Amino acid sequence: LYNENNEIVYLNRLDNQVKIRGFRIELEEIEKIIFNFPDIKNCVVMKKTLSTGHDTLCAYYIENNPININELKKTTTKFTNLYASTIFYKTR
Repeated sequence: LYNENNEIVYLNRLDNQVKIRGFRIELEEIEKIIFNFPDIKNCVVMKKTLSTGHDTLCAYYIENNPININELKKTTTKFTNLYASTIFYKTR
């Protein structure tokens, strides 16, 4: 895409890849791990900047039945511990 001065206009990324601590992360890959956990109905993962200035992954999820959050954290940590911890928020 070009502007009126015939310069290329950058429109941001079209995928959901984010960068945390120098690592490029596909958010869909983390969501897929969470979706494979029993009784997860829906989820979305986002990059969040904490008040300390550090970036982390933030997962919002809806459960079909109560889940063991510690087991979910253990499952995702196997894949994300190199670059970020994940904060989980249960939604309705």
